[in-house]
Amino acid sequence: FLTEASADKSYAQLTKLLADLFSPKPVLIAERFKFQQRNQQPSEFISDYVAQLRKLTEHCQFEGPRLEDALRYRFVADIRNSSFKRCVAKVNHRSRAAFFFEVAS
Repeated sequence: FLTEASADKSYAQLTKLLADLFSPKPVLIAERFKFQQRNQQPSEFISDYVAQLRKLTEHCQFEGPRLEDALRYRFVADIRNSSFKRCVAKVNHRSRAAFFFEVAS
């Protein structure tokens, strides 16, 4: 990893090399798998569950409407509160779906 050529590199360049080595970029398919596997825990509040889902999407490359659709699908598929689940599942319009996520957050 470090060679004689490394001596010619600046501190910033060496720091970047080490950061890239020890903090590799997340693998997209692995990040999406983690997102899809995340279930609401028995004692977990809806707001905490939604926050964790949002955090898990950080490296999933869901953008714009696709992000909201992915969150809504995961939310409806696993939310433990059945009345809230039915309410969100009936929503077809994205702005109303976003409203439910804001309420849950």
